[in-house]
Amino acid sequence: MIFKQKQWKIEEQINVLSRLGMLLERGYSLNEGFEFLQLSIAKDKQIALKKSVDKLKDGQPFYQVLEDLQFHPLAVSFVFYAEKYGNLATSLQTVSKLLLRRKKEQDQLKKLLTYPIFLLCFTFLIFFIILNELLPQFMHMYQSFSITPNFFIRLFFWIQQNPLIIFSIVITVLIILIFILQMYKKRKNDIEIQLIIAKTPVIGRLFQLWQTYYLSYHISQLLKNGVSLMECFLYIEKDPKKTYFKSIVKKIQQMLLEGYKLEQAINSVPIWEKEFGQIIIHGQLTGKLEIELEVYSHSCIELFFERLEKMVRIAQPMIFGFIALWIIFMYMSIMLPSFEVMNNL
Repeated sequence: MIFKQKQWKIEEQINVLSRLGMLLERGYSLNEGFEFLQLSIAKDKQIALKKSVDKLKDGQPFYQVLEDLQFHPLAVSFVFYAEKYGNLATSLQTVSKLLLRRKKEQDQLKKLLTYPIFLLCFTFLIFFIILNELLPQFMHMYQSFSITPNFFIRLFFWIQQNPLIIFSIVITVLIILIFILQMYKKRKNDIEIQLIIAKTPVIGRLFQLWQTYYLSYHISQLLKNGVSLMECFLYIEKDPKKTYFKSIVKKIQQMLLEGYKLEQAINSVPIWEKEFGQIIIHGQLTGKLEIELEVYSHSCIELFFERLEKMVRIAQPMIFGFIALWIIFMYMSIMLPSFEVMNNL
């Protein structure tokens, strides 16, 4: 009988990556590290780790082993680069800290949004009660007093009488939107899709900061290992989780062959921060490119999380504001008919 492999929770992944990094720092090999982790991990994961050890012994790259375990794409990418520049222990601890920080941000967002979303669902429930219980009585009152209902009451009554039509319209619109998005995606190449994301309001800047951090950090680590800058770009295009890098690197190479400066070639694909190209040129002039890129990557990731935290703080009051408007709308939908009837008595 074949059992489907259970997915690793993000907490379990962080634990494995962090502890494995610590073991490697203390002189353990990957095989020894995995064998040690099997002693203290849940039984349902021990078999998966044992298979991983066998794969490593057979010569399979570590990043592919993590990919087979269905680890987070960020962990797979970090290990892919670390196997090139050799500092695997540091990379494992770095990516575990990044994943932990992202998880904390996600948990904070869930915590902030749980009550507003519950309140929003509750108000929608009240709205449906109004539609099905109070609205028919209001319509009866209007008919009794020969009063013409206002636009909102007629709209509510139509919604209450035609739920299937509304449901069909919503589903049709969603299908059309999905179809349009799929067609649009097919007509755009990898670079164009990334540019669209980078130009999207609100999330565009976060996307640029993350991409800049990702690339500058890995280039700095490759340079520390004696890899030339152009070799770094050639290695980057093989990234297993960011296949669009291949198209980007080819475009940069083509522009360099056409006589453009490196800074111009890099800035021609604006999915990074504007100063990224300048940092590379300055680092080449000073001969300290690996140091400057590493420092710059740290500033990018700090700014990324600062902006993310700011967005999380803004999200809650915006939802509360929407709920307040929705409650006022429901209140008016109840009170207006009463006032109209009273005015016509």
